[in-house]
Amino acid sequence: MFNHFRPIAPLILLFLTGMMSETLIAGEKESAHFFETKVRPLLAQHCFECHGAKEQKADLRVDRRQHFFKGGTGGPIVEPGKPDESELIAAVKYESYEMPPKGQLPEDQIAILETWVANGAYWPEPQGDVRQDELFTPEDRAWWAFQPVSRPEAPSVDKHAVAHNPIDHFILAKLQSQQLSPAPPAERRDLIRRVYFDMLGMPPTPEEIAAFEADEDEHAYEKLVDKVLADPRYGERWATHWLDLVRYADSDGYRQDAYRPNAWRYRDYVIQSLNADKSYKQFLQEQLAGDELAPDDPAALVATHFLRGGVYEYNSRDAKGQQVLISDELTDTVGDVFMGMGIACAHCHNHKYDPILRDDYYRLQAFFKPMVWKDDHPLVDEAEVKKYEAELAQWEAKHKELLDKIEAIEGPARKSREKKAVSMFPLEVQEMYWKPADERTTYDNQIRYLVYDQVKFEYARLQNGIPKQDRQKWEDLKKELQAFLKTKPTPPPMANIASDAPGVIPPTTIPDDRSKREIKPGFLTILDPQDASIDPSSVAAADTSGRRAALARWLSRDDNPLTPRVIVNRIWQYHFGTGLSSNSSDFGRLGEPPSHPQLLDWLTSEFIENGWHFKPLHRTILLSATYRQSSQIAIPERAQLTDPKNRLLWRYPPRRLEAEQIRDAMLAVSGELDDKSSGPASSSNSASRSVFTKKMRNSPDALLDSFDAPNGFASVAQRNATTTATQSLLMFNGDWTLKRAEAMAKRLNRQYGNDYAEMVRASFQECFGRAPSKSEFAASLSFIQQQIADNQNLAKAKLHDLPSTALIDEPQMQRWSTAFNISDAKPHELLTLPETDPLPSHNFTIEAIVFPRKLFPDASVRTIAARWNGSNATAGWNFGITSEKSAYRPRNLIMQLIGKDKSGQVTYQVVPSNIRIPSDKPYYVAAAVDFDAGTTTFYARDMSYDESELETAVVNHSILGDCGDDSLRFTVGGRDSSSPHNWDGLIDDVRLTRSAILDPAKIMINDPNNLVTDDTVALWRFVRSDPEGPLSDVKDEHPLALSLRSHSDTLSPVLVAISDFCHVLLNSSEFQYVD
Repeated sequence: MFNHFRPIAPLILLFLTGMMSETLIAGEKESAHFFETKVRPLLAQHCFECHGAKEQKADLRVDRRQHFFKGGTGGPIVEPGKPDESELIAAVKYESYEMPPKGQLPEDQIAILETWVANGAYWPEPQGDVRQDELFTPEDRAWWAFQPVSRPEAPSVDKHAVAHNPIDHFILAKLQSQQLSPAPPAERRDLIRRVYFDMLGMPPTPEEIAAFEADEDEHAYEKLVDKVLADPRYGERWATHWLDLVRYADSDGYRQDAYRPNAWRYRDYVIQSLNADKSYKQFLQEQLAGDELAPDDPAALVATHFLRGGVYEYNSRDAKGQQVLISDELTDTVGDVFMGMGIACAHCHNHKYDPILRDDYYRLQAFFKPMVWKDDHPLVDEAEVKKYEAELAQWEAKHKELLDKIEAIEGPARKSREKKAVSMFPLEVQEMYWKPADERTTYDNQIRYLVYDQVKFEYARLQNGIPKQDRQKWEDLKKELQAFLKTKPTPPPMANIASDAPGVIPPTTIPDDRSKREIKPGFLTILDPQDASIDPSSVAAADTSGRRAALARWLSRDDNPLTPRVIVNRIWQYHFGTGLSSNSSDFGRLGEPPSHPQLLDWLTSEFIENGWHFKPLHRTILLSATYRQSSQIAIPERAQLTDPKNRLLWRYPPRRLEAEQIRDAMLAVSGELDDKSSGPASSSNSASRSVFTKKMRNSPDALLDSFDAPNGFASVAQRNATTTATQSLLMFNGDWTLKRAEAMAKRLNRQYGNDYAEMVRASFQECFGRAPSKSEFAASLSFIQQQIADNQNLAKAKLHDLPSTALIDEPQMQRWSTAFNISDAKPHELLTLPETDPLPSHNFTIEAIVFPRKLFPDASVRTIAARWNGSNATAGWNFGITSEKSAYRPRNLIMQLIGKDKSGQVTYQVVPSNIRIPSDKPYYVAAAVDFDAGTTTFYARDMSYDESELETAVVNHSILGDCGDDSLRFTVGGRDSSSPHNWDGLIDDVRLTRSAILDPAKIMINDPNNLVTDDTVALWRFVRSDPEGPLSDVKDEHPLALSLRSHSDTLSPVLVAISDFCHVLLNSSEFQYVD
């Protein structure tokens, strides 16, 4: 389907032809791997205690195959292939026996069991008795992955064959042995797109394509390769691969899924390391032991975030169990990522297939036995820390009297909250927590960290612990302190790192080993049976064990047969879609031997000789004739018979773009992509590259998730490439894609006006890197012109009139005139300002005359005006009134702010005025947001009688600005989202101002002679007789539009037509695939 012709076919065609996601587990090896890595560890963790060798409650034992399928007193617990009829599934779903009794399994673990049962509940047959160290077979010792890396000579090939470097000799030799021929070289247009997407994750511009195609230098391609290797976008693209492997995310996971505000520092570390071409030796060592090897290097400290990157349930009361989960998860991940071995299979028993002992699992885990997390490590040198501490002491001395008064109230409350949090844990854990520091063991400190996380949660709710009689005094003191916070020294940047906890390191033992035999740190027994040599004096850091440094040094030795082979194989996989060994995180028997073992060793030896640097390896691969082959050839009959999966690489494998590439390419061609290259994660609705957006484990971005971006729960060596209906729906109907098409249309319209022919040519060049064919050009022009005609006819049919119910005469409002009327009967109607340029970028004031009717029965907000899409991850604001079940009580005039706090993180905060707005009365309401002062000033006045007084409230908040996402429109009567939180009632005289009006004399109702000032964005009065229409503003500059939240309601017929055309291009296969 990728050979010669690729029409502009929307993705829906793939769905309509019946292509379905390949989700079943196929083949014995895959089934065994799934069981050993997913199912058996889950059973061991949650079931063996009550249904194992020691105890069999209900006569049920699940640790051995024959016992498991026999079942218990109630009969078999599994019906293979029938999860809905299996008692095991009903029990873990809490539909029957509610197992395990300590708490229901997370949804992802239940899904593992359901998938296993649905696919036949495959449980490998036992492979004989437990293997002992001395019983490794000759076959075990001869396994290819454990052999020393060699440097084979490149084989000779036909003298007429195209071979640019030894890679081609190895590939050609295999092809010739199977009587296959390589594909011809790719065209330059295909080649530059391939290189850009592969190395930078972005499409080349038309200008870059034209320059490469016109470059007659015989070294033009070499120059292109050197250019992309020097491009900073290289690090951004290839960081995505590494972040997949190390299960990176910006949140904890589990149900709470707490945001990790400093995780981005690790992401930036990865990008910067790759761009600097840091050796993989150093890269690996810093992530495993940066705190031990380079304690004064901020980058090396940030790198240790790898050690704490897994899922974490901070609010779990089972601190000891949580510590076990953390240790096991890290052990599994290190085995997968660096050694490419499924070591998790040896967690409960010696590996059934590979020469990995259960002792090996705990030998590896012992390296991490003293490790603890730290959340407050400064990323500056000691001199900077001392300078900050001195400045802070000076500031505190200056305000000592006020701070002492606050502490006199907060101190007892803080102690009370601490005791409350700790008391929720078992007595044994409480005793560990309260031990004096000099009496704690390493293990005590590890458990104490996990408990203290919940203490910090209680500290954040400190006001709940302040006695009622002190609360007002405390609030007054805090308000007084607010004025001095601007002069408080800014603390140095902090990182979440890992290091060794102080105290005596407890021995590592196997959990169910009654002898409690101590397991010393060590490596895979088959490679090195001796205990690891650990010398704390060999590391730069004081007060550390040196264990992790010893592991990092062993893994990065030149003679280690696993580490360099594994990473070289991964690099090959990312370039060609499949590694030379196809199971890149499993070099054991559940994986597959390499298709070209000599090539893998030659590349690995080159990698080692080049100092473990990535860029020389990339360059060698990119310059090979193998990489430069065309993908667009007919599949030879011989290849269909002997190599249908193209493992021998008789052509370059065409691939669909990955999720981030699709999203980023849309931003690139729409002209919206911003230049963010580091820093805190952005909203997924932003125009930043995907690598810089928030990656929340439990609430991933819908587009990225649908196109198989990993969620960060576990290491992912190779992404799926599914084809699903959800992808089609999001690409056709999703707000993200529609907005990119709209932005692209606006840009093309600005550049080319009504020159639709030039517009079509430019669109094809930008989206596909080529000119349209004659038929495509004619069809595209015809499409645009027909769409314009259809849209114009539709606009005429609407007569440019508002529905008769949208405006209403209302004598109770400010003026005997008209007001905008919106109700629950038409909740999708709201007024929008199509343009975003005039909107305030910092301080602002929003004012309106309102006549509320009904509240929502739940906690939803009745929105008066907003610039927000309802996502707490997207900057914005929402002005409205609370409803019946609001935590702030009903009819509270509030401002919801989503912007950056002092730490630079995007934060959601409700700012309540505690002014109640009654129903069925006209009211003047306003909110003046002053980010500089950290306040919102509310105004309200009953307009039903002249003697009413103005109510005011000044409320502090922690949002310091950046509350205007450039992609969001200003709306009246609801939010710009699918869940509008619409108004119910009348709205009139809406004024938006680019400053915070803090003087009551200057508000709209008190200064009628100055309704329009230099700071006024617009004043909308909804006058039916206005010659420009009732939705125009008094300056006739910024008319509103009645919107149903569809882009066609706010764009001209021409822009709608161009946007539809752009939408088709973005949905085409050619846009989403690279040859």
